[in-house]
Amino acid sequence: MSVNILSVELLSEINWFAVLTGTLAAYAFGALWYSPLLFLRSWSLAANLNDKLSPGPVVFASGFLLTLLAATALAVLLGPAPQLWDSLILSLLCGGALICSSIGVNYLFAGRSLRLWLIDGGFQIGRFLLIGLALGLGH
Repeated sequence: MSVNILSVELLSEINWFAVLTGTLAAYAFGALWYSPLLFLRSWSLAANLNDKLSPGPVVFASGFLLTLLAATALAVLLGPAPQLWDSLILSLLCGGALICSSIGVNYLFAGRSLRLWLIDGGFQIGRFLLIGLALGLGH
């Protein structure tokens, strides 16, 4: 199998509306996930941070751009017209198997708690599933 992921033709076939929709959905999900309604307090305690943490606009803008990069990468991997089921499965593999296992290794060596890994890992799985949903529905 030959993979030519950086071709101009492939990038022009990406549904950029679906990429942007997935990015916005994932970003909104993050705002809810790490809010006082869900996991802000538990996450702050597990990460040894003050729950009154207020990141500035550079952090939010950078987070959005990084989410856009992740959504674009997933769109490239899925191709121009992914089926919904394929999109969700690949999203789960990326968010769960790749991202969660990778941060899990870092957390083990850093001595971080299982609670922190579950919160951050759950977020990664959720955001990738939302991106995959947008990409799968967007063809």
